Amino acid sequence: MDKATSVVAALRAGKQPSQSQTNDWIEKLLQSEFIQVEETDDVGELSQNGKKLVRDLRAILEAFKAYGSHKNGTVFLSFRFALVSIPS
Repeated sequence: MDKATSVVAALRAGKQPSQSQTNDWIEKLLQSEFIQVEETDDVGELSQNGKKLVRDLRAILEAFKAYGSHKNGTVFLSFRFALVSIPS
């Protein structure tokens, strides 16, 4: 929890993570069993809508990682928030 609080404090201070740090964070999310399509010991089988949501979330994370790596390399990532419309 100390790591999480230090990250939040850094973000509030206006500091941004490097692309490497962002990629590591995204990889941890992608490996998390909470965003796996397959059933796990801790998470039961998802509904069809749940599976679609997880696939879309994973695709967004992968795209964000690829975009950041392509745009920034090891330079600091500039966060930009945009409204994304995903067709159903």
